[in-house]
Amino acid sequence: MADILQIEGGVLKGCSDKDVTSVAIPDGVRDIAWTAFRKCTHLQSLTIPKSVRHISKKAFIKCTSLSKIVLSDDFEKVPSEWFVSLNEANYEIVCTKDSSTYKSVRRSPHLRTHVKEIALQIAKEKKVSELKEAGMKALLGTLLENVGDSSFEIFQNKKGSDVALFKMGKNAGFFKLCSNHSRWLPKIQKVAESFADSSKSGAEILAVIEAQKLPLAEIPQWWRMKTVLKADSEGSLRVFASGTLFKCKYDGLKNLELFGVTEIGAGAFLGCTALSSVEIPSSVTEIGARAFLVCTALSWVEIPSSVTEIGERAFLGCTALSSVE
Repeated sequence: MADILQIEGGVLKGCSDKDVTSVAIPDGVRDIAWTAFRKCTHLQSLTIPKSVRHISKKAFIKCTSLSKIVLSDDFEKVPSEWFVSLNEANYEIVCTKDSSTYKSVRRSPHLRTHVKEIALQIAKEKKVSELKEAGMKALLGTLLENVGDSSFEIFQNKKGSDVALFKMGKNAGFFKLCSNHSRWLPKIQKVAESFADSSKSGAEILAVIEAQKLPLAEIPQWWRMKTVLKADSEGSLRVFASGTLFKCKYDGLKNLELFGVTEIGAGAFLGCTALSSVEIPSSVTEIGARAFLVCTALSWVEIPSSVTEIGERAFLGCTALSSVE
């Protein structure tokens, strides 16, 4: 095998047999150059030893038949860039389960789907998740069947955990989903009943949420950048969430009540010119810079004693502000 490979100073620079179907790179090679397998269109299998520390992003261009890559068990890190020039759908990575190589590949979103065992597990988990979600949506659809201005949506946060938005009228709740959806459904049903009860205050609804031990979730960035939170016909909106409330898109928002959040992020309501009143909960400890910048209709805001820091220009340009409590 070594006689067809051009190796100089630990760098694999080329392969003289363009019709070769299988190559085992010898131990000691540290670098695979972009010219290493140029025009090796028949190459199907490649074994890479633990000595390799770098592979050119162009190393496998036009290796159209390469479908199997065998990795040594001793890699601490396998960069996804090594195989960027390969057809994503057509190659398999082979490594020993529970080896350091396997663990490294498993951590990579781009590589783990190329290990057959991991890919099958991912596909199984996705199918189970889809079935659970379909069942939950069907049940909640029945629950909301005769309720106007209501919606339910499931999405993921940056950590890959499921978050549910449940909205009814002026009440919008963001909740963390537990893995056992059958346990979660009765809890959200109780919350739905409180959302539908127009006589209940936001504080009373929060008490129901806490009694059901239903954890609130932070609003994911990608979601708040593309989705609109709509106030009711009177311009009122209650938001039940956790963590930092960053800037969202709102429709018709005039009166806002917040519950559960711990911080109002920088620029959270910047330019919300129709916003006239805000009730901030005692869970909030910080109001970020420019949080209410140029909210020209804002005339009343309640700031609890729990707030210990207010950022620069948080209320600059709030020309109608007459009462701060």
